[in-house]
Amino acid sequence: MRTSPRPRRGGLLIIAIAATVVAACGSGVGDDGDDPSGDEGGGRIESALTFVPATEGASDFVVVNDTAAAAEAASLTAPEPGASEEEIGAYLSPLSGVGDDATVAVAPSDLLIQSAIDDAGWRDEVGFGVIDLAGDVTSGQPPDDLQTLFGDFDEAAVEQAVSTDPAWSGELDEVEYGDRTYWSWGEDSAIDPSAISTVRRLGESARLFVDADAGVAYWANTDATIEAALDTFAGDASSLADDPELGPMAAALDELGAYSAILTADGEALQASPGAAGGGDGPALEPYEAVATGAAVVDGSARLLVVLVNADEATAEANADRLAQIVAEGSSAVNGRPWSDALGEGEITVDGALVAASFPTDDPRLWNGVVLTRDNLVSSP
Repeated sequence: MRTSPRPRRGGLLIIAIAATVVAACGSGVGDDGDDPSGDEGGGRIESALTFVPATEGASDFVVVNDTAAAAEAASLTAPEPGASEEEIGAYLSPLSGVGDDATVAVAPSDLLIQSAIDDAGWRDEVGFGVIDLAGDVTSGQPPDDLQTLFGDFDEAAVEQAVSTDPAWSGELDEVEYGDRTYWSWGEDSAIDPSAISTVRRLGESARLFVDADAGVAYWANTDATIEAALDTFAGDASSLADDPELGPMAAALDELGAYSAILTADGEALQASPGAAGGGDGPALEPYEAVATGAAVVDGSARLLVVLVNADEATAEANADRLAQIVAEGSSAVNGRPWSDALGEGEITVDGALVAASFPTDDPRLWNGVVLTRDNLVSSP
């Protein structure tokens, strides 16, 4: 392992993008009732991935959030059930990086964030609220995307809610799969605009599985997606933690203290956006096999994390040097601002074909922004 030269400290790069993970054990946790605490079987990111099935396309885009860890780092306490919209907003806004003194920025899925402040609506419809969640993973692409949720669930409350919800209870079926049961509404991937609700912002059909003992819930749009999740939950199928690229990246992110991350095994997913405003300049990374960005808090300050899986050790060495050069000499392709104004003095290490980097930043949302805008910090030619 080696450490490459570190870029100089700078100011701030503003990317106005608004954007919860866990603690989990290995596959099959549901079978023995262990609490997903993260104390065994890996750290936050890697453990969360043990619950996510390695279905086709699932590794193309994965977002992991440990909301509880981020809240602790930011000295935030989740409101109690029944909290007002103002109280919930005051909790979620700084968690999403909003505010001049924000140090964290989780990136929950649209399912969670679009109606998160309507706590009563969530509880009436599915028996829990967004503020109950300790973390989440979003994997895959619609209509085969899967939401894996971690938190303190009350199965009796969930069953009461789904059985009496006025908008969707008429569509409710209980489906037995192996030795488990999940709730199902409507046909696969169906949309009913007349049934738009707090949780279903498009009136979409859904499948829900909850295991209170494990502290895990799955939300999906198709039978195949949720049944694949149940296979992984039971330990009968592989998880994304077993992926040869995502697994090592997740472990590296955990070593860097990540509370949130975006991972992709598609090495071409973050190619520079053509015609991006500002153009950017300076060196670029060599093509790589997989990439992740993440967020951490170290000594009270926000950190942007980058992990690259390369084809070989030589490419890893080259990309470690390139990344250092990009931060020291390059500028954003999105707004033209020098990267040295956005990122402080960081550390870059090489371990075989893996590059792992951590940079201080004044913008806790930057880890998310560079991916969503395909900015040239982590893009390949």
